[in-house]
Amino acid sequence: MRFLFKLGTLALAGVGAKSLYEKYLAPAGAGAAPSGRDTPTGTDPAAKYTEPGYQDKSLGQAVNQDEALVEQLLDETDGNIRDAEARFANESAGAPTLKRQKQKRGGSARA
Repeated sequence: MRFLFKLGTLALAGVGAKSLYEKYLAPAGAGAAPSGRDTPTGTDPAAKYTEPGYQDKSLGQAVNQDEALVEQLLDETDGNIRDAEARFANESAGAPTLKRQKQKRGGSARA
């Protein structure tokens, strides 16, 4: 019983020391970014989503851009939804991913 108490105390001391080191002494930028924090994005406004880990544009930026693109395409096609939809599939921020998904399914880009 004494051995388990000593082992538990040593383990808690180790966890505490590690926590203090990470909080106060670890060099900035060491290891991965803390969870719950975002990394800088938005460096390329014309970026397309081509693979996971989209680093050039945040999801929010892409959604905002695509919302504006939908309005623009509907204006340019005089409200023709089919034409606007076809152009959206080629011009949206997620166009490369939509094309890849369509190829995998062997059909429509819709879910």
